[in-house]
Amino acid sequence: EFKIGDVVLALDPIRRSRNAPKWLGPFQVAAISRGGAISLAPHGGDDAPPPPERNCAHHQLVQLEEAPKPLIDHYEVDRILAHRRNGKAMQFKVHWRGFPSCEDTW
Repeated sequence: EFKIGDVVLALDPIRRSRNAPKWLGPFQVAAISRGGAISLAPHGGDDAPPPPERNCAHHQLVQLEEAPKPLIDHYEVDRILAHRRNGKAMQFKVHWRGFPSCEDTW
């Protein structure tokens, strides 16, 4: 299923909280043992995360079909479209700069 050079994500075996990411990576498949254990290597530049210290089994990996898109660090508010009260909290309908109106959120 996996070949040397494939780009994969690895299941985090010691996820510290429910909010922590379930998958680590991306990594590159470096070696596959006769028994099927997979060794991983960093994929990308100097800021690439280190691979898990142990070899991984097939069920602990998922293959990436294409490179993941970089995450946007922040979103910029273009304008406030509406407001409402939900209990004691105020809510605002926001139009985000650079996004179509179908992406407006409360």
